Amino acid sequence: MNFNAKKVLAAEQLKPYSKTPRLALLISLIVSYTLAIIFTVFIPIRFSPFSKILPKIYSTNLFTNFKFSTTFQPFQFLDILITGLITPVFSMAYFALIVQIAKQKKTDQYYNFTLKDYFANFKLAGKGIGNYWWTILWVSIWGLLFLIPLICIEGFVFYILIEKKLIDPKIASKIINISGLICFYSVYIFKWLAYCLNTYAIADNNDLKIREAMNVSKAITKGYRAELFKFYLSFIGQYLLIILTLGFGAIWLQPHINMSVYNFYKELLANYNSNAE
Repeated sequence: MNFNAKKVLAAEQLKPYSKTPRLALLISLIVSYTLAIIFTVFIPIRFSPFSKILPKIYSTNLFTNFKFSTTFQPFQFLDILITGLITPVFSMAYFALIVQIAKQKKTDQYYNFTLKDYFANFKLAGKGIGNYWWTILWVSIWGLLFLIPLICIEGFVFYILIEKKLIDPKIASKIINISGLICFYSVYIFKWLAYCLNTYAIADNNDLKIREAMNVSKAITKGYRAELFKFYLSFIGQYLLIILTLGFGAIWLQPHINMSVYNFYKELLANYNSNAE
């Protein structure tokens, strides 16, 4: 697949309408940073991604050395819940705006996309929230399906080695920590690549149900997930700039990235439909 062609096309598609997507992203950033300040500055929160994955087991010397936090802070759940209910609404409205701009034909008189069009897409709020949590659910399930057996096997093996004093408990714990992280996030990324286009599918066809959108994403990315991964990697320079600018670089860079990915999605969808005929 020609990555550059999709990026050039994206630049052409956005050129007449770049102002509104940037304003939409600015609004999203303000909301995100406001939530972050509330829950990390005004409300002390300590969050460990493994706090709900690994049980609190300290029955052996091996698990005594685990560094995973299993303490659940009272506002931690509230942070995750509110973020998961608000952020997806803004994201879905933004993606729908990107798709609307992409569908604007060159032969048509340029339509002046405004924030009114962006806020009109809040009608997809329910699907945005449902899609967000449905994706997290399945990606996490797949990650745990590989992580839990790995932890059990390694725990059993290292327990025997520790009892025979063949390995230091601290070293064993570090090995389990590192291998667990690698396993979980490797599976997480692989499955995310299968599901990552479902947001574009809903934005492209508002009548799609959440499960249907996920099935579309899985179907069209089958056999192309390595290409999709490389395509995302081709934007690594832009993502580094976004990080260095504390996220505000996204206002200028993210619309082009998302439009390029949408063009990738449309090509995969066209290939899938042509093969299905």
